[in-house]
Amino acid sequence: MHPSGLVAIIDEMEERGLVKRQDSQDDRRTYELHLTDKGQAALRDIGRVGQEHNESLCAALSPREREQLTGLLQRIADDQGPHSRRSSRLQPTGTPPEKAMLGI
Repeated sequence: MHPSGLVAIIDEMEERGLVKRQDSQDDRRTYELHLTDKGQAALRDIGRVGQEHNESLCAALSPREREQLTGLLQRIADDQGPHSRRSSRLQPTGTPPEKAMLGI
């Protein structure tokens, strides 16, 4: 993600009262981001909804099958990560990873 895009997201989160910026005590050129009470509540809600969705998706699987699925999905994710041998083979030289994933 381009830094300016991240700044826009943080600005919106701040406007919505989810985070607040505070001057860094270690480096006056930077800010620290802190979740507000509203941000903490939103994070809890997101976690709850994610867990409910996961339970719904995997309802037909036994606990052992869920473990197997988790292991297989982790192997796929590890193989596709930015530092994997596979992703470096697939990425065209000189193309930023975010553009390579989109085929740009």
